[in-house]
Amino acid sequence: MVVGQKVDVKFVYDPVFDMDMAQFSWQPPSGGLTVRNYIANDNVGKIITHESADYKNLQFEYYYTNKYANVGSIYGGSVILTDPNGVVHYTGASASFYVETPTVKSFTSHWATWNPYEYPVGVRPYNAGEDNRLILGGTPRGKSFSEGITWTANVGAPPVIGGGHIAYNQQISIEDLRRYNNNVPKQKDIWMQQGFVLDGTFPYDDYLSTSVSNALVSQDTPWCKLQRKDGTQSFDAYRRQDSFKVYLIYKPVGTSTIWVTLSVIHWGWSGTASYNATTDKWQVPFPAITGGGNGVPSSSLPEWDKRINPYSNNQNEHFKWIDI
Repeated sequence: MVVGQKVDVKFVYDPVFDMDMAQFSWQPPSGGLTVRNYIANDNVGKIITHESADYKNLQFEYYYTNKYANVGSIYGGSVILTDPNGVVHYTGASASFYVETPTVKSFTSHWATWNPYEYPVGVRPYNAGEDNRLILGGTPRGKSFSEGITWTANVGAPPVIGGGHIAYNQQISIEDLRRYNNNVPKQKDIWMQQGFVLDGTFPYDDYLSTSVSNALVSQDTPWCKLQRKDGTQSFDAYRRQDSFKVYLIYKPVGTSTIWVTLSVIHWGWSGTASYNATTDKWQVPFPAITGGGNGVPSSSLPEWDKRINPYSNNQNEHFKWIDI
């Protein structure tokens, strides 16, 4: 069996015996971390754990989300059976499985690059001819467009199944402020202090996934619109600081399967764009990028109940400015 594939065990006994159900209980499975289920979609990411009553059922279902031993097992504890002659028999129930997991051959990221070199964060348009933004990546003057960050993953399928799909799940945490006269912040993004929420869709990049045998490539180019005047209000500084977790996830073939995490890359970017009235331009004196690099092994299953999606018609999923 493989991580993300349902394990379904059932204790069966000859009905001529009477069974003392009060004595029966499955023990927590061994060999790796397990969950009862994992729900993941645009609206929610939620780990379903086992309740005490689940361990008393003769049928028990669970999923391995990782392995820390090659063999996983589950034990049904002591079972007391009484035969038709009134003789009591003590027995037990157990099952063992060889647990497989995909092999992450590589999971890498690289920042926006141009020749000659220019720092990845700056004030520039997304595409040539558009308004300037505070942006990671984009299109510098006289240069071509570059994504802010690009990830590439290569995964080897587990031999026991030899298939499945890989995808990305990106979580975002935002600090987004704008101010006037370089004083205290005047407005903040409605998503501030929400913790990590789903970025876009699940899976990420408009539900992008591919066969485990293929390379998986995706990107992100986050930005902040710079508005000197917005309605009746004026602004001369925008502060943007985003933190991200991009998870490399895997789902085995079959219907009774869940997405599990294989690896994660932590990354982020920040910058404060200040308006210079003399030059009539926005400047970013101290831009920064953080993290990135190679993915690290992880089996963490992120949870969320909110998402940010700039393409959604749901106004509760957009970026919004609110007064502080």
